Amino acid sequence: MTTLEAQNIKIADYLLAQGYRPVKEKGVNFWYRSPFHEERTPSFHLNAQKNLWHDFSTERGGDIIRLVQNL
Repeated sequence: MTTLEAQNIKIADYLLAQGYRPVKEKGVNFWYRSPFHEERTPSFHLNAQKNLWHDFSTERGGDIIRLVQNL
């Protein structure tokens, strides 16, 4: 698999395959509980249209490759 092929994997599909489901959805924006630690209030944001994520609790973010590296 090339880097470009990997970047085209939808983060929402990857998270679902890993057992993470969104807590809240609003249009193309999805909110999850952080996969990096336990929490009650979702701080992990995914913009499905841009296929980019940001975890407000850890101040990390990026594309699918960065997500897999961080996990």
